[in-house]
Amino acid sequence: MPDTTLALVDGVDIMILDALRNLDHKTHMTIAESVATLQRINAKQSYLVHLCHDTDHAELDASMPNGINVSRTHVFRPKQNNCPPVQFLFYAHVLDK
Repeated sequence: MPDTTLALVDGVDIMILDALRNLDHKTHMTIAESVATLQRINAKQSYLVHLCHDTDHAELDASMPNGINVSRTHVFRPKQNNCPPVQFLFYAHVLDK
């Protein structure tokens, strides 16, 4: 993220940032890159989103620095068999307040 962009979001109340996985990807930040960026932004509360399915969200969340949390994803499966699952992304710490 360019320094000019970081300056615009410095110290915001809530920051949500992509963190796909630990391995490099050509169009997404790694988890470590996202955490480092969030620490530079210094928001009151930050969330990592768009993590790969093979990432243990709870384990990763427990390892995050203060003020940075991992999003929680739940899948809702309608009772009708012909309906695809619908994915809801929410932030547990926001909903608890």
